[in-house]
Amino acid sequence: MRLEDNEALTAAARHADATLAIHILDPRDLLPRRARSAGGLGVPKLGPPRARFMLEGLAELRRQLQELGQVSVAQEAAAAASARPGAAAVGPAAARAQASSSGGGDLVVRCGRTEQVLKQLLNQVLEAHPELRHVSLHYHMEPLPEPEPEPGAAPGPSGAAAEDREAAVQRMLAAWAAQRGVGCSVHPHWDKTLYHPDDLPYSMYGTGKAAGGQGSQKSGGKEGQQQAKQPQHQPQQQDGRQQYSQAANRDAQRYRTLPSVMTDFRRTTQSACVVRACLPPPAALPPPPGPWRQDAATAATAGAVAAGASVPAVESLWGEIPGSVTALYEAGGPEAVAALARLQELVGLDYSQLYPSKAATAIAGMDAAATATGAPAAAVEDPRSAFPFRAGSGEALHRLRYYVWGSPDYDPEAGTLQAMQEGQQQQQPLASPPSLLYFTNTRAQAVGVDSSTKLSPFCALGCITPRRIYQEVEAVREAAKAAALSSAAGEASAAAGGGGGACLPTPAECDWLAMHLCIRDFWTYTVLKEGMATLDERGIVGQPVSWRRDPDVLARWCSGRTGLPFVDANMRELAATGWMSNRGRQNVASLLAKDLQQDWRWGAELFECLLLDSDVAVNYCNWNYFAGVGNDPRNRRFKTVTQGMQYDEDAVLAATWLPELARLPPRLRHTPWANDLLPAEQEAAAAAAAAASTTRSAPPTAASALAVAAGQVAAGQMGAAAAAFGVVLGRDYPLPIVDPVEQTGTLPAEEKARKAAKARGKVKL
Repeated sequence: MRLEDNEALTAAARHADATLAIHILDPRDLLPRRARSAGGLGVPKLGPPRARFMLEGLAELRRQLQELGQVSVAQEAAAAASARPGAAAVGPAAARAQASSSGGGDLVVRCGRTEQVLKQLLNQVLEAHPELRHVSLHYHMEPLPEPEPEPGAAPGPSGAAAEDREAAVQRMLAAWAAQRGVGCSVHPHWDKTLYHPDDLPYSMYGTGKAAGGQGSQKSGGKEGQQQAKQPQHQPQQQDGRQQYSQAANRDAQRYRTLPSVMTDFRRTTQSACVVRACLPPPAALPPPPGPWRQDAATAATAGAVAAGASVPAVESLWGEIPGSVTALYEAGGPEAVAALARLQELVGLDYSQLYPSKAATAIAGMDAAATATGAPAAAVEDPRSAFPFRAGSGEALHRLRYYVWGSPDYDPEAGTLQAMQEGQQQQQPLASPPSLLYFTNTRAQAVGVDSSTKLSPFCALGCITPRRIYQEVEAVREAAKAAALSSAAGEASAAAGGGGGACLPTPAECDWLAMHLCIRDFWTYTVLKEGMATLDERGIVGQPVSWRRDPDVLARWCSGRTGLPFVDANMRELAATGWMSNRGRQNVASLLAKDLQQDWRWGAELFECLLLDSDVAVNYCNWNYFAGVGNDPRNRRFKTVTQGMQYDEDAVLAATWLPELARLPPRLRHTPWANDLLPAEQEAAAAAAAAASTTRSAPPTAASALAVAAGQVAAGQMGAAAAAFGVVLGRDYPLPIVDPVEQTGTLPAEEKARKAAKARGKVKL
């Protein structure tokens, strides 16, 4: 959902006489990966938060294509006018008026099975162009082309005989072209990874050698490191035009030498492989085929849209973007509606009032009937969300630059074609410190908008590519080097003057972010190597495990009612917003698979449904990893209570998403089962009891508050300290689903103190 660094769009624009950009809302994406009858969770693969994000992205993409189409119209009209003898110069407005029968870009949006919709569109094109001789299909391929069940069959990877969607589309196109005597070609493109599959150092994997060290086959020492900063795979020049590779070989045999350990893959790949250059957005597009060519009135309307006007829904030939999540599922049919109902039952939320953001609904092409009544503010933007962004490449680029440069607030023109083309010049650093400056310390934190980049949802939706992120990170790295050299030379130092140089991230911070992009690649290439095994119960290691399948345990985990605050707060945040921190994901997965011993695929299916950044490869490989059936060499088990204390010290997440615990002090928000009050908490408990008391003549003391609490808590039951604040476990908040002692470890600071004491000979460990 972008114009920049889009190989499919660039190739189509370069070689075609007419282009048609298409997005198909396939109802199979709204069905469960595994039906409940097949042991699955029964929730849609595309859940409401991500569906809303996708609808916003489609609206933004439509606006950008309309604008790009008007550029094409103006260029063609101006060229035609200037070719006439004695013709005067033609301005953009006049050019649009003169180009009544040609040009104009937009986005075709349809609901239906992909191969069937494409066949209908092809028939429309052929009817308008009987002289048609060739059709080319350009698309971005997925790392795991999954079998598609036939209507009425149980969804899921078990349908081995079913044809995957890409194969079905190619077979349909070949049959259609043969029947009508039209030539056809299919051009898959690859944009999923930072490093292209053709550039990986396959011969070095498994040798124990990393480039830069002794025996490196590609680059070594300082010279090799400098070389690695330059794009290794430069576009070849042919007939004066850049030629880029297209399809990636998905044969698992090709990836058999890839390391199974993330660190091994990352070290070898980063040292030996380089990142290809990004593609600029197309300067113009060929006109659409006959049925979609605009008349003068439609061209003028599209011109108004490009100028920022809000207009009614576009001509029905282009198709409307559903204006609400409910409308999308209704268009998907009764099975999609049933899957949505199942999700709402599990998480305890109603998604019927979930609409795209108000900014997106102002863009032409949203379903006017669905958006006319508006939506409650809480249904559009949850103020508690750690991901307060709408979809779109403009928003993605703004977020990227804000994070690495410290940019000001969002410029509404950032998503326009002109802004993106001007954006090829890197933004200068500002005085405000960029969040990347603190990435090493904040990346594992469980709360906060700027604790992490928040770019993964944009990557998953296709609003931005990993290599575009890398390009910006390398730009700030070079700026930091230049600032350091300038300072060393005694010139005007930003650090000395408090200017931009002092606000630039260090190379180490840049390395951390680049490393995380490489880790994302690792999961994608693991799927290419392991294939459908990543979706199997036994995982990629083929480990047989007797998983439990307890519906009550599952319901408590899904709805955030396990009685473990860090887990519950993360699960409720996920259900409400589609976001969860990486630290949260690790902990809730560990609890479900390692402690509750439930089928890990239930968790993977819920994450796939709800996460804004859901990606089959990243999601399922991570669940393999933390369920103990993947490539974690340490088979870690997380202490969720201690993890919450370490990565959300003040229990902000619990205070935000668990209102029943909000009145408790931070320690008790982490451990509401405690029976003791610390000295600092005793006064707070007494004050809380006094505020709640309307009958006593004198305020209670801390001791009397605990006595009252003891009367509310059964003998031997946990939670007396929380009860002193009026929170009773089992009534106001669930009792822990497992023994909290087993979820509690030693905090790093405590462990450090113990080791120091041992070194001094004061304690024995």
